[in-house]
Amino acid sequence: MTQKVTRDKILRAAEEVFARDGFAGARIQRISHKAGINQAMIYYYFSSKESLYQAVPKKTFLRLNLELSQALTENLGFAHKLRRLIGFYFDLISQNNNLLRIIQKELVDGGKHARQIAPQYIKQLYMMVRKLFEEGMASGECRSMDIDSLLLAIFTLITFHYATSSMVSFGQDAYTLEPAAMERRKRELIELILKGIRKDKG
Repeated sequence: MTQKVTRDKILRAAEEVFARDGFAGARIQRISHKAGINQAMIYYYFSSKESLYQAVPKKTFLRLNLELSQALTENLGFAHKLRRLIGFYFDLISQNNNLLRIIQKELVDGGKHARQIAPQYIKQLYMMVRKLFEEGMASGECRSMDIDSLLLAIFTLITFHYATSSMVSFGQDAYTLEPAAMERRKRELIELILKGIRKDKG
């Protein structure tokens, strides 16, 4: 087994355990058992539980930053770029339940560990998205508003849709995780955000 294969096995097992138990509840012994690798080997690749926890979302952030960097540098208008941005994040969350569960547990715990998770990737992502809205405001396509508050609102709308969908169904398929319902919800959410931020005409 190569080092990359071993490391990936550890990360996959850790992702599942952290998603289920949170940082505080997760045990290296459980991760070791799930990965089929002894504990000493885990500490060979990761110096501590904290460093392992921080490594889990790194691949996702790398993919997110690459995809958004390509989308946001294309010669397209503000609205088209924003649709790509929201749609990509929506799909990312829908395809990675473990990431969502880790985010949920971090929110409950006050985010004390989230601040240390791949900070360089989060900062890079934040700066790219912030620049998009600054350009939109400068061009008149987006009304003037506090960008940090806006980004928090968008993040919350998307993330909590998944976080609450299993509880708030109202018996309607619009709140299920069925692919057709989620695709419809994504389109509706994109239009809701665009209408809310567009600069009033006249």
